Amino acid sequence: MEIDSVAVHGLLARYGRLIDQRRAEEWSELFVADGCLEIPERDLVEGRAALTEFAANSPEGTHLTGIPDLSRGADRVLASSSWIFVARGQQEIRTGFYHDEILPPAESGGDMLFVRRSIVFLPVRSESDVPGDAAGLGV
Repeated sequence: MEIDSVAVHGLLARYGRLIDQRRAEEWSELFVADGCLEIPERDLVEGRAALTEFAANSPEGTHLTGIPDLSRGADRVLASSSWIFVARGQQEIRTGFYHDEILPPAESGGDMLFVRRSIVFLPVRSESDVPGDAAGLGV
């Protein structure tokens, strides 16, 4: 199976754009019907109805995804990428990693779709954790 990296990048971009634009139902359609979102210390979000509800009630802000590292699974594309989330109206920035199982068009009958997305959060650091000269530079 060839990996269509342009299609994967498009899926990752739509994920951030649709949830940021509060288009919850369209966002949930980026997943297979029984797809799931795995978030630490939360119940698994599984199925389109639960995914739609999750997106509709998620914090507002901007999601930015890094360039993914791609590999092939048996019938899936595996993607790992870093992410940044900037909460709207706050000075909070969260970072972490996404680990994705993606069904390619040949298997889904159309578009690239998430089967599973696992979210890893990196610990929040304060400026006091950063060495003197780097404080305030976002390092």
